[in-house]
Amino acid sequence: MVTLEPRQLVVRPGQSIQLQDINWSEFEAILEELGDKRASRIAYSNGVLEIRMPLGRSQTLKAFRRWVRERVV
Repeated sequence: MVTLEPRQLVVRPGQSIQLQDINWSEFEAILEELGDKRASRIAYSNGVLEIRMPLGRSQTLKAFRRWVRERVV
């Protein structure tokens, strides 16, 4: 078994990572390690932990403009 610390995971803006077979105490330990002042979004359900990094503001604006262009043209 390989053990990773949350700080070793790199999730780029607009991307996500899923970790499977995470129990509740591991989930709580990961939350503690990441702290409250994080940019990432965390979801946990049935042993699956998803860490999602939202797009930065400029990337969100670019994605929105691209979405509008695709629908208007």
